[in-house]
Amino acid sequence: MTDVPGSRVRKYSTASGGEQEFCKLWYSPTYKAEVLEEILKERVSSVTHKINGEFVEWISPDSNMVVEELTSLIEEVIQEFSKLDLRSVKSEYLPFNDSEWQKEINHEDIDYNPNKFLDKIDNI
Repeated sequence: MTDVPGSRVRKYSTASGGEQEFCKLWYSPTYKAEVLEEILKERVSSVTHKINGEFVEWISPDSNMVVEELTSLIEEVIQEFSKLDLRSVKSEYLPFNDSEWQKEINHEDIDYNPNKFLDKIDNI
């Protein structure tokens, strides 16, 4: 969940020391995504990773949570709070790793032509 997925995936790659990719992306105006992000942080707080005694925004590698569980949790929260109006990026643009062909997946292009890039999330 970010309005600049290219920048975010590069930051995660730098922090982890290896290439990263997003298996799923959701899109909404920034303030709505921030609401979802706060709810998710609260719900995954018990499995949050610690570095040097401080919690970071990563799921602990010692937890048993897998990607499918996290994406299901995100979709459940989106359905629970349908007023957030978050939409998933179409699977044809995933996984997202900021390849050259993915440069058009940005805030401006999605706002200009949302139906090209986004699906409605089920049951919303």
